[in-house]
Amino acid sequence: MATSLKQRLSESERVRARLGADVLGRRWTDAWLDQNAKRLRNRAAPGYRNWATDYLEGHRQHFITVCELVAELRADEGVERVLDVGAVPGHISALLSAAGLEVEAVDLDPSRAERVFERWEVPTHRADIETDRLPVDDESFDAALLCQTLEHLRIDPVHPIEEIHRVLRPGGFLITSVPQITPHMKWRFFRGDALLADPIAQREKLEKLGHVGDVRLLSRDQVETLLDACGFDLIKSTRGGGLRTRSGGKVDEVVGRAMMTVARRRMQSTLYFVGRKR
Repeated sequence: MATSLKQRLSESERVRARLGADVLGRRWTDAWLDQNAKRLRNRAAPGYRNWATDYLEGHRQHFITVCELVAELRADEGVERVLDVGAVPGHISALLSAAGLEVEAVDLDPSRAERVFERWEVPTHRADIETDRLPVDDESFDAALLCQTLEHLRIDPVHPIEEIHRVLRPGGFLITSVPQITPHMKWRFFRGDALLADPIAQREKLEKLGHVGDVRLLSRDQVETLLDACGFDLIKSTRGGGLRTRSGGKVDEVVGRAMMTVARRRMQSTLYFVGRKR
């Protein structure tokens, strides 16, 4: 059954009252994910449920970081209308809607998380974000998310950012994230480890899920240049997410532990950027 905006606000207020924490803060987000994990899993389309479950379990720190960034923009800049681009499996859209924000989602195939979007009353739009015009009006959103998406784009990572610029209000905000190239990843590559999945595995994932895994790695400088070229001023960048510690063997494991000791922040899995539309 669909929930009203008033009911969603009441839900967030109950959690806030119990935790003494701001909505979309770390404790609120953690509690909401604990309360709704089963609902999120069960509402994924059957063919995508295992993937959506793994994503939910493996990206909790990512969800927390994104929610904290949105909370800052909400408090400081009055952000209320948010477009989630590349939204499936829908977890962040649901979180933001539960917190009382007006959220809409764009995805190549929103039906993969249709019941998630319906449960949290998130309108959806179908589009190939690498080639299509985003099917929303010009200057109609306060902020947009393009999180854990750029690294999956095979054709053109510039186009969706240009389109996001079009649909944001003057002075609107883009939050985007990409995997961080960590010192350990550089070490593994030096040792001969492939950092991206092989083409056969990527094709199998495309046929099964409708999208590929990571097909590109972008540095901090590359993302900052991309945002600037598309009309955004960078106002914040930060590291977050879980720690990227995958090992290729005992030597890599020892090196990874040493790097964690001396450069823990640089071993986090994700880089986050907040840009303001010029």
